Formats: sequence, C-alpha cells, structure tokens
Amino acid sequence: MVKYELMITAELDNVSTLQLMDGLQDPNFRYFFKMQCEKCGLQTEKESWVCLNKQVFVPKSNRYVHLHQKCRGCEREGIIKMVPIPLQKDPEWRRWDEATPYTDYHGRKGLPVPLMKFECEGLEPFDFILKGPHWRVKSKSGIIFENVDLSGGDWAEWDEKMNAPVVITNFKWSLDVVKGWVWYGTRYWK
Repeated sequence: MVKYELMITAELDNVSTLQLMDGLQDPNFRYFFKMQCEKCGLQTEKESWVCLNKQVFVPKSNRYVHLHQKCRGCEREGIIKMVPIPLQKDPEWRRWDEATPYTDYHGRKGLPVPLMKFECEGLEPFDFILKGPHWRVKSKSGIIFENVDLSGGDWAEWDEKMNAPVVITNFKWSLDVVKGWVWYGTRYWK
C-alpha cells in the first residue's frame, strides 16, 4: 500500500486565507485523478473521482473504501481510501501533520500545505484534475469570496473595502509519497 498526500501551493496578493468551500475536510469536494495500474502500468484515459461522503464496500477485503476499480489491461483490482488530515488545534503552533488553510504566510514563503491523504492499493494516481468553483478566499480586509474557480491556476477580483486587487497566481498541486509517521484516527503509525 502506497500513501500519497495532495499538497497545494500558490502565490497570494492581498489574500489572508484560501481553503475549500465547506472547510478543510469538505465531505462533498470531489478529487479527480487519472490512474495508473501498479501491475501493468496501464493509464486510464478518463479520470476517476473520490470524495469523503461516498464509500463502497469491497467484499473480498471486507472493508469500505472510497474507490474500487479494475484495471482494463490486467484485470487487477485497485482501491483508494481517503485519510483526512486532522484539523489544527492550536492556531499559534502548527504541527506538520495538521490541516490548515493556505495563508499569506505560506504564499510568501512558497510553503506547500497538505489537502488530503490517500491510501492506494493496486492503483497510483498520477494526475490531479481540479474542476469547478470549490474554493473560498478571504481577503486581508476580511471580505470573503465564495465559489472561486482555480482550475486555470489564476484568479483575481477587486476588493472594494481595501480598494485593491485580490489575486491568486501559480496555483499548483503535487502528489507526494508519504514516508515515516502517518496519522490514522487517534494514533501515529509508521
């Protein structure tokens, strides 16, 4: 089983926070991926999606997962299970394993922020596709812009309260393999 972490980065101008519409662990946000079979290497042409509120039961392994899919080349079954990143408890101090909105600080330093973790067996996600307006942006003046579409990588709007533009550029993502300690509910496991 390989564990991946979806990380985001962006350059922010007059933005204090960037996060998913319904919070950091939005149960309805759909993560679209193109997949590759771990056994034969066949890549899917269409993307598959997973979200926290949709699970399927896999009888062979007697467990619930977020995606169960067969390879068209070798007929191997693959699964993906989503592992939400725990929410930040102390706003003054953030540990590496806690979820936090993407902030102006992250943007200035070029620091990535984790969005979600995925446990993959038999399948490897290799391309994340961002679809639709699912983001909430809070400007430095406190104005909130909802249903922001970052699928093009850039976004801009005018903040009348501050009389300045609110801009997000170079919105990027990466799928990183997780090594070391991983959060599972209430414990850390290697």
